[in-house]
Formats: sequence, structure tokens, C-alpha cells
Amino acid sequence: MSFFSNNIELFTIFCILLTTCSIVLASMAWRENANLNRRLDVFMRGRNAENLENYFVDLKRDLDYLSEESDKMKEIIKVLKRHVRSSYQKIGIVNYDAFDMGGNYSFAIALLNLTNTGFIIDCQRNSTANFLYVKEVIAGYATALTKEQRLALESAINNEIKDSDL
Repeated sequence: MSFFSNNIELFTIFCILLTTCSIVLASMAWRENANLNRRLDVFMRGRNAENLENYFVDLKRDLDYLSEESDKMKEIIKVLKRHVRSSYQKIGIVNYDAFDMGGNYSFAIALLNLTNTGFIIDCQRNSTANFLYVKEVIAGYATALTKEQRLALESAINNEIKDSDL
């Protein structure tokens, strides 16, 4: 004899549980089917086979247009990246008192591009005149720099912009 024939109550409870689970799963499937049918109705509203074909043809045309525009934008971004690399994007400024007159009215400013190439402007001011000096910087190196010019150059170089940021 089997286990369930000896315990008819246990078999009845098992059948009730199995039936309840089946009803719950069937109602969940019915609800999901109703949701899918509702979404299909919204999608197909006012469309027949010919309209639906035109809809997909329009979608394909729009997708092709967007793909072409994306390619154009990628080319524009490449050009912009080249321009950004050569533009002055690092700056270092040092204010100082060139003639010990009691005030930091003189300054050195370094402007560099991504490869640390650019120039340094040094403006020295006293009570009667201004003196302006420009020095070229190539790959982070310039000759005969004053202490303030060197500090401005180091400040600009340490203002790191990584190539991956561009």
C-alpha cells in the first residue's frame, strides 16, 4: 500500500494545496496575458498591416538618419579634440614685488597647451615704469628664467589636464 492510501487526510490536503497553487499560477498567467494584449492594442491602435509596414519603414529611415548624424558628430568631435590639444589650457600665475616697493604689483603668468608648450609673460612694475617680458616655452622648458617665472611655469605644468579628459 502506498503512503497516501493510509493517510487519506494528508492526500486530501496535498490535492487542495496543489489545486490552490494551480489556480494562483493560472490567474497570474491570465493577468500577464491581459497586460500583453493591452500593450498590443495600444501599439496597433489605428494601424493595419500597410500602416504598420510604413511605420517600420519610417523607423528604419529615422535610424539611418541618426546613424549618419552620429558619424558626422564623431568627426566634429575629432576636430574639436585637435583644437583643444593645441589651445592654451594650463595657467600659472605668480604675483610678486619686483623692486621691493611694498606691494605685489608685478606678476609672471605662464600659458601652456596640452604638451606644455606656450609662453610666459612677466610684467614688472615700479613707480615710474612697467617692463614686459615674454619667453617661449617648448615642452615645459624655457631658458634663463627668473625665480618667479619658474614658479609660474611649474604651477602651469602641475595644473595637469590628462589627454583622456579630452
